[in-house]
Amino acid sequence: MPNVVLATGPGGVGVCTQAVFNAGQCLGTQNSTVTLNGKSARVNGAEWDITAIPISGLTVEWTGSYLDARYTNFAFVPPPGYLEPTGTNNLTGTPFPLPAWQTSITAAYAFGLHQIGDLAVGDLTLSGHYFWQSRYLAELANYNPSQQTSAYGMLNLQLMLAGIGRSDADLSLFVNNATNQKACGPEYVGVLNSAPNATFGVAGTSGVLQCVPLAPRMAGIQAIYRF
Repeated sequence: MPNVVLATGPGGVGVCTQAVFNAGQCLGTQNSTVTLNGKSARVNGAEWDITAIPISGLTVEWTGSYLDARYTNFAFVPPPGYLEPTGTNNLTGTPFPLPAWQTSITAAYAFGLHQIGDLAVGDLTLSGHYFWQSRYLAELANYNPSQQTSAYGMLNLQLMLAGIGRSDADLSLFVNNATNQKACGPEYVGVLNSAPNATFGVAGTSGVLQCVPLAPRMAGIQAIYRF
């Protein structure tokens, strides 16, 4: 979505041409977002999903993906009456703003308990889930480097008592982001404009790749009843 403008020529007379606009001599400029399709792109990648049961009661699952997606022709021509914004607008050859690598490992151990004291249960299960992804790829030429997101990993843990009293009730203790990993994701809506800018960090002027903090460590108890 190129951020194009409408304007008049010097002195408010005539149509503002691209050359005059680039020279900063146009008047009455108005920002207006126009949605245009990229002409072509290529997408390569792979996914995997592996499940193993190394010992009785223990299930391990490893999933992940690799993505290599780039625009092969992102040139655009604004509609009549609109002008291209100054700076680099042709994203041909640049990657999609997505992480190239994502992977997760989940391990769950069922203790095989069906009785805890006088309490009948379905089972007691301890599970852990670790998710990791590489940084978001994006074209950041001439932009503030602090707008670049970083790779991060998150570990979640859960201890679940299922089928309490042979009923449809489960009780879980959980810790999300157990290592209290500090990480952030890109914010696609942006503030005031639709492109990253050199004023990143200034209130009210951040662009689409500002880092939005993810949740810190959180522990709790969860009760579920299935009707």
